[in-house]
Amino acid sequence: MKTLNLIIAALFLNLFAFAQPAKKPSIMVIPSKTICKSNNCMKSTTVYGETKEYPDYRKAVEIEEIKLAIASINEAFSTYGFNLISLEQKLNILETEEAENNAIASKGGEKVTESDLDKLKAVARPDIIIDLTFSIKENDQGDYFCTFILEGLDAYTGASVAQGSGTGKPMISKNVGVLVKEAVLKYIDNFQNLLTNHFVGMLTKGREIKVSIKRFPSGPEFDTEYTSKELAVTDELKVIIEAWVAKNAKNGAFATTSSSASKIDFDPINIPLFDETKTPPKAYDAQNWTNGLKKFLKKELQIESTLEPMGLGKAILIIGDK
Repeated sequence: MKTLNLIIAALFLNLFAFAQPAKKPSIMVIPSKTICKSNNCMKSTTVYGETKEYPDYRKAVEIEEIKLAIASINEAFSTYGFNLISLEQKLNILETEEAENNAIASKGGEKVTESDLDKLKAVARPDIIIDLTFSIKENDQGDYFCTFILEGLDAYTGASVAQGSGTGKPMISKNVGVLVKEAVLKYIDNFQNLLTNHFVGMLTKGREIKVSIKRFPSGPEFDTEYTSKELAVTDELKVIIEAWVAKNAKNGAFATTSSSASKIDFDPINIPLFDETKTPPKAYDAQNWTNGLKKFLKKELQIESTLEPMGLGKAILIIGDK
């Protein structure tokens, strides 16, 4: 009888586990570069003598059609339980922060350049960016319909994780919000499943980031020998750093893409999504995860370093005195 009760209890727990809804990522819908270009919502900047154009999201969200389209996509995803992040609200926060500090610079005075999208991601901290392209067209009967393209992009790596496109049915209404929502609802099931599956996969395998470690001229070379009591290793600095990365990566998964006496590149490092030592758990990004390495180097090896974030998914750690 006792055995039977245990079997029933185990079956109940399994059924309960399967009944739990899948965890959903946080998403932020943005107008695509194509939409921004077609609506004259572009900025330009010159870097090393080369002029580049990029979207002006503030100008874009002030256009009623774009605002209605984004609101319709958000409404469609809200029914699936996604954590929605408002582009317009985060732009307001970003502008306030930039008013307080117009330049991101290292303590040594060296400026670190981030794109507007990287800055926006750092403020909004979404798991996934949804890139929206849409067009309202009129058929021969005078009815209107929407064609659209959605692309889900990992906010940390920029990798495409889901794609969807389609055409809505013709309607008498010319309301952009109605037309976009009608078109997207026909195709959203598969698209949202791809987003959810990507996020669930990250819970198991970790989130991919890139970390580049460099040195100031005064800093030790990476083939200098050190002893780490914490890791029980006496070896070259680059070996000790790799040992720390292996210990703190999700499932120990990482790849060293280059290693020399003056530079180490990791791409990718799979990191946990959350720092479970915090209450409540805090989401990891490249900066706060790499800050653990920075603290380790100072406490364990007495090596000073400077940490520079590059968006959510990349960090640069420069060792030595500035």
